[in-house]
Amino acid sequence: MQKLFTISALLLALSLLSAPVLAQHQHGAQDQETQAMDAHPVLGDLSEEQREALKNMIESHRQEVMHHNLRMRAKQAELDVLLASPEANQDGINVVTQEITQLYGDILRVNNNLRRGVFEETGHLIPSGALGGKGQGMGGQGMGGRGMMSGKGRMMNCPMMQGHSDD
Repeated sequence: MQKLFTISALLLALSLLSAPVLAQHQHGAQDQETQAMDAHPVLGDLSEEQREALKNMIESHRQEVMHHNLRMRAKQAELDVLLASPEANQDGINVVTQEITQLYGDILRVNNNLRRGVFEETGHLIPSGALGGKGQGMGGQGMGGRGMMSGKGRMMNCPMMQGHSDD
């Protein structure tokens, strides 16, 4: 048990140390962002000052959300260790779950601040799901609006889930 915990803690520390370094490399994201803004029917009509202000807001948002996401991943890894331990530590599970819930709330607040800022700058409201989050929005497939039955083909291959279809 101690060995599992030590290995998990080392992997968690390694991932926390390497994620900020990897996040610093944008690999041409600015060019794609500018192209997307030019092609957008609403954002393409912004003045240079508005575009610059919007880019600054989005970059600030990315940095803040990245910080929250890194903390959330660390907490989720901690929760995984607690859930996989041979003896359940329900108090620890509850504490970490509460911390993850708080981080989700913080991300929602940050996203709403960006949505309001973009609205004040451009007069256009970003749709609530457009900022992403856990598996949704910009490029993510999310849950497909079907809750836990999304991607049912893979889930139904699990022997424990067979016979639990709502179809």
